[in-house]
Amino acid sequence: MCDAKDNLALIPQPKELLRRAGSFRVGSGPAIVSTANAIREAKVFLEDAADIPGYNLRPDIEVAGLPYEILALGDINALNLPERSVLDGLGEEGYLLLVTEKAAAVVSIGCQGIFTGAQTLLQLMENGPDLPCLEIRDRPALQMRGVHLMLSCQTPTFAYLKSFIKRISRYKINTILLEYEDKFPYKSHPAIRHKDALTSEEISGLISEAQNRHIEIIPLVQWFAHVKYILKHEEYSYLREKPLDPYQFCPSNEQSFKLFTELASEVMAAHKDSKYFHIGGDETYHLGLCPVCHEKVERYGKSRFFVEAINKAADYIRESGKKPIIWDDQLAWFPEAVDSLQKDITVMYWDYNSGDTETVPFVKWENRVWFGQEALENIPTHIINTFKNYWGADGFPYTNLPFPYTRFYQDHGLQVICGSAKRPGACGLINIDDRITIPNIRGFAANAAANRTLGTIATSWPEAGGPLETTLHGVAATAEFAWAPEETRADFEYKFRRQFYGVETEALTQAIYLLGGSIQPWNAEKMERSTEEALALLRQVEPLISRNKGNYELLVLAGRMRMLFIEAVRLGGEIDESIIGRLDKSRWRMDKTIGNRGILSCSFESRDVAGLSLAVLIDTVNRIRNIREKIKLLKADIRNRYSEMVITSDIEEIIDRIFGEPDGKLKEYISQIEYFIAVRKLEQYWQCINQDFT
Repeated sequence: MCDAKDNLALIPQPKELLRRAGSFRVGSGPAIVSTANAIREAKVFLEDAADIPGYNLRPDIEVAGLPYEILALGDINALNLPERSVLDGLGEEGYLLLVTEKAAAVVSIGCQGIFTGAQTLLQLMENGPDLPCLEIRDRPALQMRGVHLMLSCQTPTFAYLKSFIKRISRYKINTILLEYEDKFPYKSHPAIRHKDALTSEEISGLISEAQNRHIEIIPLVQWFAHVKYILKHEEYSYLREKPLDPYQFCPSNEQSFKLFTELASEVMAAHKDSKYFHIGGDETYHLGLCPVCHEKVERYGKSRFFVEAINKAADYIRESGKKPIIWDDQLAWFPEAVDSLQKDITVMYWDYNSGDTETVPFVKWENRVWFGQEALENIPTHIINTFKNYWGADGFPYTNLPFPYTRFYQDHGLQVICGSAKRPGACGLINIDDRITIPNIRGFAANAAANRTLGTIATSWPEAGGPLETTLHGVAATAEFAWAPEETRADFEYKFRRQFYGVETEALTQAIYLLGGSIQPWNAEKMERSTEEALALLRQVEPLISRNKGNYELLVLAGRMRMLFIEAVRLGGEIDESIIGRLDKSRWRMDKTIGNRGILSCSFESRDVAGLSLAVLIDTVNRIRNIREKIKLLKADIRNRYSEMVITSDIEEIIDRIFGEPDGKLKEYISQIEYFIAVRKLEQYWQCINQDFT
């Protein structure tokens, strides 16, 4: 467990840490000592150490001959180095870190352990040049500790992606699930390639950076659904399962499979050293809609139809030298043929609803959660019979177990990767809701460790939340709990704000959590209060921020975006209720069509706007224009801040997704209210010229 008084703020928390008296000063330029096998790790360490202020390490590396690997600073003769047998139990990624008054050293049986231990050493160095004397024995709970990157929107620039790989390696993340969509430079089907797709050279650069940091990139190309980026193009529209919807392939069309294999083969060729390849397969909402697919589904059911199509794609991936991975949800929706799924297919089970509690009041099935009696009323009996013992046996449907499908898949002979979410799709347009993500990440990591799964990968869906930079809180949580699932959230949050921002006060964590929640008309007032409180706390801690100031500024920007979005939503609701609801839109459209040529008072009776004075209407238009001007200025701030991280074309898409609808509505309101104003002015005009006759 973390002791806040130690102030080391190491993420992830080491398994065993023994403090001793004294310290070792690194800043004077000690020699770097490495074994021959660990030269690459020593060079990466030197590169990373150079980025930490106050260090001037000598660039030359002395090579030592030892029965294990080492990376050391200072006089290694002053160290009481262990026997090889001491290290064997720590595994390939485990390490021993020793700091005495004359030297600091990481030792391990392999180079991967040297790299992970070096990250701990670098974190100690970030706290200052005087390293506390200590001994750390460390190893991970989970073999795979990963994050998911999707390049469909909010696409990071190449420079940012490369820096992101470097930053997450500091937390011992060792896997990236990379979903290119149209950002891969496809040669076989260039029409699919986005104009801002990565180049082959850039992809090679990302892979090289990842390999230097012992990170495996697992590429993902979707088979089945989520292929709008392909089927939106007219030349591929004949492959759609539903003719007017580009969402999903028709798996019965052999050309669909041919296209999938051609795209997958290009991606696999770029990732020749990756062991795994992810073929997607989630959320196949249109399964069995086309006549050919429908006939098959009618004959032997959706489950068998789905599994046979997955097995076919997995055969191709296996023959290409990779291990296939699929998303799990369709196996839970249609579990009847699960035993026909090939056993070497790894199932990536995703669940973004459960947290780190012992029980949950719902069950998840068919991509939604069901509470209590509604589960009994809506979930088919054969599904309940299949999953009841996994959902919670005697407690079902009111008291259920979190993450129930891990054991279900394992009981059917399948290996599992657990998929939490650091940026779930339903978290809100503007920023991530860490009230949900952090408990989800911790709970799923504990489930993964308890059931000895391959590991956990935190997914990231960029249609929601902020840019990739804003997910680093979730990345650090994934690293922490996948390495040490027994750690508490409170300890993690202390270490994160101390290590990432250089701040100890809990106010920063409170602000991050207060910024959570999707803004809706019905909760706008509550969201406004919490966002105001968050911004006040952020202003309070601003003078204390000493690290990652740009990330802190994104929190402030998210708060400003939320406040302006809320202001627009609330004003829109007020106008809808008090003004627009009284507008006869059929007359308005007719009058706008003919140009309002002097007939307003005839086509719109004064009683329709009773109680709405001219002054109120003019004031409302001014309020709208004021908000629209603030939106315009905020858009400029967003462009300026995001330009360092997101490709230009996607920045405009982000802005439109957040403010396009409310700003468009406000613009429309002006037109409609100005019609009201015209009515009022005409009434005043006619009253004026006829006052002598009344």
